[in-house]
Amino acid sequence: AAALQTFLSRLGDAIDAALARLSARRERKRPRLLWLSVGAIASRALPAWKVKLLHSNLSRAFNDAAAPLLRRAGVSVLDMYTESSAHPEASPDGVHYPGAVSRSHAQRLLRQLLPGCRRAEGSRES
Repeated sequence: AAALQTFLSRLGDAIDAALARLSARRERKRPRLLWLSVGAIASRALPAWKVKLLHSNLSRAFNDAAAPLLRRAGVSVLDMYTESSAHPEASPDGVHYPGAVSRSHAQRLLRQLLPGCRRAEGSRES
């Protein structure tokens, strides 16, 4: 619980600082801010010493706590947790999701950054 509160406090400070810097730029249109949520932890693939430190419920708790704070600040949240939690077998180390899950996440991010663009050139969408 203390780690989550520290995270939220630091996240709030980072958001405030970013918004202050954007405001100081005095641009007519504020750039869009994106946040990629924390992916799921595939506990079965973690080394034994990490199992006590990381688990999917923890990443879900951080995501659930951060989302309202981010949205209130006008930050778009891209959910990376749901898809990664549906494919724990795709994570060789319990944290990273190479291959199809990673490509899907990259495509979702690109669609947010480049609306109207179905696919990035040279990419494979699964």
